[in-house]
Parts: sequence; C-alpha cells; structure tokens
Amino acid sequence: MTKIALLPFTKRSFHAPNRIASVCRGSPIDRGASQQGIALFPRGQSRPRAVVPGPRRARGADHGGAWHGAHRAMACACCLPAGWIGIGAVRRCSSWSAQPVRHGRAGARGSAGVLVTARRAAALDPGRTRARCASGARLEHPGSGDGSSHPKKNCLKPWRKVMWCVGALTQEYRQRMYSLLALYARPLRPAEPVICIDEKSLQLLSHSREPLPMKPRSPAKQDYEYKRNGTTNLFVAIEPKAGRRVVTVTAHRAKPDFVGFVSELLTGTYAKAKRVHLVLDNLNTHFRKCFEDVLGKRAASSLLRRVQFHYTPKHASWLNMAEIEIGILSRQCLDRRIPSEQALRSEVNAWQRERNKQRRTIKWSFTRQDADRKLSHRYVPLLTG
Repeated sequence: MTKIALLPFTKRSFHAPNRIASVCRGSPIDRGASQQGIALFPRGQSRPRAVVPGPRRARGADHGGAWHGAHRAMACACCLPAGWIGIGAVRRCSSWSAQPVRHGRAGARGSAGVLVTARRAAALDPGRTRARCASGARLEHPGSGDGSSHPKKNCLKPWRKVMWCVGALTQEYRQRMYSLLALYARPLRPAEPVICIDEKSLQLLSHSREPLPMKPRSPAKQDYEYKRNGTTNLFVAIEPKAGRRVVTVTAHRAKPDFVGFVSELLTGTYAKAKRVHLVLDNLNTHFRKCFEDVLGKRAASSLLRRVQFHYTPKHASWLNMAEIEIGILSRQCLDRRIPSEQALRSEVNAWQRERNKQRRTIKWSFTRQDADRKLSHRYVPLLTG
C-alpha cells in the first residue's frame, strides 16, 4: 500500500462541510467517520491533504496540473476549481492513479469521492440562465471566474442592439443598388462627373465659461455647460474619383437652399461638363419637382438638361458616398464647439481647400458580386412577365 504524507493546508485549501472524503486509493483517512458525518478536524483548523511520493511537477496557472488527466475528473466532478478541493498537491505515481469520482457525492460504502462544499450565491438563477442562453453561447468553465459552475451573467446581453439592418430587398431596391454600383465602377470621365450630394444639420454652440488654455503637463479644460446659438445646415457634394468636394453653409435646408446649391454646381464648378450624374437619397427636396416649384418649369428644364438623377434605395443611404465625406468632415473639422455661422464658414472653407489641394479620393470597393454574396438571402424574387 502506498504511504501517504499529511501536510498542513495552504491558503487554497477548502472547508469541507463537517466531513472529509478520501482522495486516493488506500488512504488511511477514516472512512467510517466520513460515513457517519463526524468531523475529523474541527471547523476553522487546518486540515491535511494527501501527497503521493513521486517526481514534483511545476505548478502553473491550473494549480499544479489539477485540470489534466484524472485530477481534472476529480475537480470537474463537483464543479469546483482545483484550488478549492485540496488536490492541488496530489502527485502521480507510476504504481497507481487517482480514481474518478461521482458528481457531488461520496462513493458507495466509503469508496473514493469528493464531497460538495458550501458554494457562494450564484449571480443568476441557473435554470433560467441556461434556458435563455443562446444555443451557441459558451458557458463558464468550472475553474474560471469566481469559482461558480453556473453560466456567467453576461450570457444575457439585453443592451446589445443591431443598429444597421436590412429587411426584405425588393425588386426596386435591387435595381437601384445595381444601377449605383455600375455607376461607381465606371472609370473617371471629366466630361461626365459622378457627384454625390447630401446634407448635415449642425448646432452652433459657444462656451458658457472661458476655457482654460493648455499648459505643460496639463491639457486644455472646458466647462461642460454651453450656450446654444441655433442651428445651421451644410450641403456637401463630392466627386469621389476626382477628389473634388464643395461644401456650402446655409441657414436652412429647404427647397430654395437645395436648388441654389445645385444651380451653383452646374453653372460654376461643372459648367463645362456634358452630362452630370447626381447621386441623391430620397429626401423630399431632392426631386425635379422642387426645381420646377422654385425656378419654374422652363428655367428648371434649362438647368437640368445635362443632369441625370440617381437615387439610392429606400433605407439604403449607405450607398451614397457623400455620407463618407460627411463623416470625415465631422471628425476632422466639426468635432468641437463652433459658436457662429461665420466661424463655421471659415473653418469649413479651410478644411475644403486643404482636402481639394491634396485631391483626397474615395475608393469604393463594394461591387455587385459582393452584394449578391452578402445580401442574396434577403432578396425578394424578381417578378417575371
């Protein structure tokens, strides 16, 4: 029979509930006392643990290899980390190996087993958590976290929301999307520029208290309170392949403002173009009728004779590359408090000149093949005549 040496417990030892079970074959621990529920060692005093003679192995993050081989079976049986059940110092011997145990109970008639210790309160009710947890969710490892064998409480993630979603893609959606993707795939043609237009509303904010300037080892400081000085609007037109953009600040974004912005583009920046392709979303001010209401039918027909409108699908403004340019403008120029419309014009014009000087372009890589691969499961079948 293998000799067992008893050593005092370390900080990782566990407190058995008034009884202790043998952890190896042929252990001299009194099995009768364990069956009768007699505490061999009073609660609060140090308890021995079994150490089997043999080559000492380096103990790593898994508490001396307790999660490997037979030791793992003993630790997993009662869903406790290895550091809780006093088997961290068990060493393998060539003559025998630790025996597997039953879940949460000692073996029949004193056979080898590990008794369940008093657990801490679970974070969530285990039954409800397992029922609501997704089928593919990864449950907590028995030896991770705070030692609980139940799934982590963050298996339920009610705060997660999908903000960009696509419903059923109708025939109109697909036709407009394919038309825009084909337009973006064309090479650069100075005689037929492709111009994406969109607008952005912006609040004018000023400081309620004068901010503190930056000093060595101290950043600039500003008060959280501010004064609201009204709102303004920015019209942004971008020619992605040419790296040219036009940004105009207006007080409103009504029909006259939009018509005036497009008229300035057609008669100024793109006066020599034979045909102009305008990419717009479905805002009510972006249609030909608005030009007729503001300029009259004859003047509107004369102005738009070189214009071809291209509209994004409904709920798909992400296909308009003007939104990409507006995002860059917001991050590089508008991400601070701007007190007045005059200051806004000055800052936007400086940003616009620098971007045009560098000829910053937008490389569109989303193709029709990509759309069919990613969105085909949402397509509505095309109607056949």
